[in-house]
Amino acid sequence: MSELSPLQNDSTKHTPFFPVTHSLLSTSALVSEVLTDYNIGQLIACRLIAHNLNDTYLVITNAEKYILRVYQAPRTIGWAWRSASDILYEIDLLLHLGRKGISVSTPLVRKDGTFIRTLQTPEGPRHVVLFTYAEGESLTFGNLNATVSSLYGRDLADIHTTTDDFTSAHSRFHLDLEFLLDKSLQCIQPVIAHRPDDWAYLLQLTHQLKEHIATLPAGELDTGPCHGDLQGGNANLAGEHKLTFFDFDVCGFGWRAYDLAVFCWAAALGKTRLGRKDEDIEILWTSFLNGYQERRKLRPINIQAIPLFVAVRHIWFLGLHTGNWDNWGYGEVNDHFFDREMAFLRDWVTQRIGAGENTLASLPSLGSL
Repeated sequence: MSELSPLQNDSTKHTPFFPVTHSLLSTSALVSEVLTDYNIGQLIACRLIAHNLNDTYLVITNAEKYILRVYQAPRTIGWAWRSASDILYEIDLLLHLGRKGISVSTPLVRKDGTFIRTLQTPEGPRHVVLFTYAEGESLTFGNLNATVSSLYGRDLADIHTTTDDFTSAHSRFHLDLEFLLDKSLQCIQPVIAHRPDDWAYLLQLTHQLKEHIATLPAGELDTGPCHGDLQGGNANLAGEHKLTFFDFDVCGFGWRAYDLAVFCWAAALGKTRLGRKDEDIEILWTSFLNGYQERRKLRPINIQAIPLFVAVRHIWFLGLHTGNWDNWGYGEVNDHFFDREMAFLRDWVTQRIGAGENTLASLPSLGSL
């Protein structure tokens, strides 16, 4: 009888590596194999700063700092992230904004004249883009005040106005109900199957939201390119008045009311997650909305639609998390997660949609949730 080995050796198998879901690329290899593609001076350091939907690295040279984004590879489950065409649309949008004087983190061109490098990794091809660094203090909803909220709203209005004439030769998903609701439900269903009441509620609510939105006069709803994720963050503040926006990874053509609703959604979450006072929440939201309208006047229907799009945003948020549990861990979408998120959604719908109230601007009720 042969002696048993404590080690199983798979080196004789034909597969060169065991399959992975989301690898971390070597920073030294990124320096030697990727960052040398750019005219950015002497490289000093490349540091991983976020391992999330995409991997984000801080690049430091002898002259400047930059941000390197490594996008997800195509996935067989969950929510596949960005195709090359999606990314090229994002690049076109950022270059358009930069040319028109909007302060955004813009992509850098490589020495060969292209913007994207595609790396072959164990999980599949991953696209890489280098961006300028947004100087200043990082904003979150937790450190906003009325003045900055107003500035944030004004600058979002400028982004919308500046992109009214934007076009791109590259296709990209739209921030429509198929993307925000239907694809989200596809991700949510397998993970929430053990909570049939919640699943039934989401199906019913999605149907109601679609019906409500379909009744809105389409010609009066403002549409165009949207950032898609301006929840009080994704911007740095330099000095007192200069915001630089970044992370347009969820941008796309859609309803501008949805873009505003993302901030409103964060404001409503500000009480339950951050413990901010009712009056603080209302001041931040009102400052943001007034700031926006100082630069870009909204038809009333766009304001009236915001509560609907807050609910849409939260369903998308559920889809985002349930579609990435294999990367982030199943503990991120456990029963505690669903208890908290479904309670917020039910409260919002009951107080802002179910009762027939579709207006935020005149109500001090954001803090009442």
